[in-house]
Amino acid sequence: MSGIIVSDLDQLIRFAFDGFVGGIPVLPHEKVESVRRTLALSPSAFFDMFARRVAHEYDLEELSFEVADCAMNSLSGYCLSQYDVDLPSFAKEVYFAFDQGEFRHQGDHDAIDPEAKYTRPRIRSLVVRDQILGA
Repeated sequence: MSGIIVSDLDQLIRFAFDGFVGGIPVLPHEKVESVRRTLALSPSAFFDMFARRVAHEYDLEELSFEVADCAMNSLSGYCLSQYDVDLPSFAKEVYFAFDQGEFRHQGDHDAIDPEAKYTRPRIRSLVVRDQILGA
């Protein structure tokens, strides 16, 4: 991936958090399509690549939970609004890992951090699986 495309992808990942005002904005269609076409990826492959980058950067602590969570929520909204489809399998796993860190679960003590208990280990597992598979 060229440096320009990586920069564009990183901007898309941070877009939702930077633009958050009372609701998570959907990714900008023109920018997504420009990056996707440049990389010659199908929409599904792009969505998984986006989620992979979010997961790996979060695992390396290069993205905060808030930025990564907003990015995945924005990607999900984009899938539904632009393609009327659900996220593909890998992206869906990443989305649900962040979703589980958004709230305290029934039976969890008040001192339990849902991000630490649910999101971080699930993302770590997905990243390790990627590393084993060479993705």
